[in-house]
Amino acid sequence: MRAISRIALCLWLAATLASLSPRSAETVELRHGNRFGAAVGVLADPVPSVVSAEVSYDLAPSWRLHGGLGAGASPGFLEDRTWQTYGAGVRFLVLPQRPFSPVCGASLTHATVKWDFMLGLGTETQDTWTGGLSAGLDWQTRVGFNAAIGATVLLKPSDGPFETTWGLLPFLRLGWLF
Repeated sequence: MRAISRIALCLWLAATLASLSPRSAETVELRHGNRFGAAVGVLADPVPSVVSAEVSYDLAPSWRLHGGLGAGASPGFLEDRTWQTYGAGVRFLVLPQRPFSPVCGASLTHATVKWDFMLGLGTETQDTWTGGLSAGLDWQTRVGFNAAIGATVLLKPSDGPFETTWGLLPFLRLGWLF
């Protein structure tokens, strides 16, 4: 519950700061001309990737569809865990007419997790679905550079490899819209 309160506070602060920026015809047109995008991320969608790559398309100035691939690794003492992910989702830009906009989103991810056990005990593989709800701040320049920072709440499945691993993940995404 504390994590959700922090996300709500960040969204309120971002919306307040964004509303103070000057309005011009240039900022209103900012997100209308650049509909396709490509980005790389750290702890970004598809969650729970450590590194990821995604493509996106803006259906409307406020609505962005995205899909991508990701990977992660977690070395351990008696086992090493690696995973590959793919997923898709939607994001809502609260103030699309501004260069800085609060953003919230939802995504669904499929992960294939592989454990390599030490001492020759073999490997184990598991497939799982998980989702995430995210909130943060999105920034876009006139030439199309796009950056986003925020946090994702991992919707943990009732069982599976991520059931007790994470709850709240910060993310950073850098990309280009064209």
